[in-house]
Amino acid sequence: MILKNEHVFPTMSLGAVAGVVLTLLALGAAQPESTLRCVGDECCGGTPLDGVRELCCAGRRYSRSANSECCGTNVFNAKTHVCCAGTVVSRPANAACCGSVAYDEKTEACCQGNVFDRMPPEFGKQFGVFYPCAECCGAKLYPPNPNKICCAGTIQNRPSNAECCGTTAYDSMAKICCGGRLHSKAAFATGYRQQITAYVTRTGADISGYLAKYGVTINELTPCMTCCGAAPHIDNGNEICCNGNWLTRPDNAACCGSVAYDSLLKICCNGHLQTRPDNAKCCGNSAYNVLTNRCCSGALKTRAAVEYYCKNVLYDPTHKICCCDALQDRPSNAKCCGQKVYDSTKKLCYCGILFPKF
Repeated sequence: MILKNEHVFPTMSLGAVAGVVLTLLALGAAQPESTLRCVGDECCGGTPLDGVRELCCAGRRYSRSANSECCGTNVFNAKTHVCCAGTVVSRPANAACCGSVAYDEKTEACCQGNVFDRMPPEFGKQFGVFYPCAECCGAKLYPPNPNKICCAGTIQNRPSNAECCGTTAYDSMAKICCGGRLHSKAAFATGYRQQITAYVTRTGADISGYLAKYGVTINELTPCMTCCGAAPHIDNGNEICCNGNWLTRPDNAACCGSVAYDSLLKICCNGHLQTRPDNAKCCGNSAYNVLTNRCCSGALKTRAAVEYYCKNVLYDPTHKICCCDALQDRPSNAKCCGQKVYDSTKKLCYCGILFPKF
């Protein structure tokens, strides 16, 4: 007889029920502890799961076998197949996924969802040439080439000190890219050198050691530049860019919108700057101490000494009980048996099945 739930017992005598219980207990005790797991240790779709013999795939249960894994709601043999974007496909050597397609990542490459042979004819396959280091450039594959660079999906000739500004390759020693536009550093360098010369003339400072260290003259000095929004700027270390504006840099500098602030003294919550409390976090526009308060749906609540959660829902354990992620009213002497709540003075639970106490 298979006992599926508690409702079979009204048709059985107390002696028969006792025999069933003793048999089940004996069977359980005969199994090694390492393999004995009661139904109810885990949940699948809101009902107890035997985690040793069963596998739960997105709420669906399957018999567990060697190498079995989940792919969405389906189960598959991970030794012979692979799950790619929710689709089960045959496993190649050196398996990797490119969208819903499996490929050999040693001999093939995935570029924006397209699989390419690392030895295509245009790369010299007729000569047996193999390009294990071929890289993607957008949706295309190209072989390693010291004279080329990929910029935003387009292959460009590589200049000295190469960097990309959109689809354009440029020399980063001569230009700077801000907001997708290139700016020459030469105009800024002229003004920078004039400032250095004026400073040396005014103060009598000796910078010969510095110049000798780098093997340059004043007329060869290049400023350290950075971008603030779409505009280039000489970075002197005393300023910070906040929302496209250069501002005086405070200690422990950070930005809150267009305002610079000391991040050890204040905190920015959704663009609202306020004094930083101890153990600070943000809750909407407000800062709070995580040890004394909690944030629930954007509202601050005083934190209780001990809190109970059921699937991320806060509840009062004096009135509710959480059974297998299901929050229910708490009766007298309440305990859980899977998702079912029962009176422990009247029933007992074994492996997810309720039995009358006698």
